[in-house]
Order: sequence, then structure tokens, then C-alpha cells
Amino acid sequence: MTYQEAIQYLSQAYRLNQQIKSKTNRIKQLDELATNITSTISCDKVQSSCSNSAKHTEATDKIIDLARTLERDKLDLIQCICSIEQDIDSVTAQNARYGLTLSLRYLEYLKFEAVAERLECDLRHAYRLHGKAVNLFCKNKKCH
Repeated sequence: MTYQEAIQYLSQAYRLNQQIKSKTNRIKQLDELATNITSTISCDKVQSSCSNSAKHTEATDKIIDLARTLERDKLDLIQCICSIEQDIDSVTAQNARYGLTLSLRYLEYLKFEAVAERLECDLRHAYRLHGKAVNLFCKNKKCH
């Protein structure tokens, strides 16, 4: 695992979290659309309500399918966070400040400015700490 691969590995939780947020928003939008599906009143055709009922059922089924994938994504995120947290703990055992830097960045999804603020240091020092923390992470994971 290279330095860049370590960054990608550590960033997995953030990407999964973003996907979950996106799917949650899509489900809300689809749910709103599905609740706005109304049957048309027609004197000529009685079957038009069946057609609308089928459309409503189809829309509901799609929402349910998306909700199922969302639940699987949430379980994946939990597993991912636990794995990353365990790996960061090995860094923390060797250097608490490095471990905190990685936790703030990759588990709390903070930008470097916020990491620097939480660590009570300037931005450049936060970048240096991050670099050293990732190098230690690589050493623990036997990166190349």
C-alpha cells in the first residue's frame, strides 16, 4: 500500500457517508413525488385508476428497493468506520497526536482548517502532522 493508497483507504468512510446522504435525499424526493401521484377522474374509463394504482405501486417498489440499498450502505459504513478506527488506534498507541489528527480528518470528516483549530496549531503544522501520521499509518500497515 502506497501513501496515496493509504489516503484512499482512510477516505472510504467519507465517500460512503456522502453516498448515504445522496441516497437519503433521493428517497425523500421520490417519496414526495410518490405521495403526489393522484388518480385522474374520467367518466369514460374506469380502468384509468388501475393504471395510476399500478404506477403508484411501481414507484413505491422503487423507493423500497432504494431504501434497502441504503440500509446495506449504512452497514458497510459501520464496518468501514470500525476497520479504519482500529487501524487509527494502532497509530494512536504510538503517537496520540497523530492518531487524533487521522481521527479528526477521516472519521469526523473535518477539513484541514478545522483539524488545525481542534489541534490548536496553525494550518501548515496540521498538514505536517497529517503527513507524519499517514507515514506512521503506512509503517503499521506495511505500506510501500
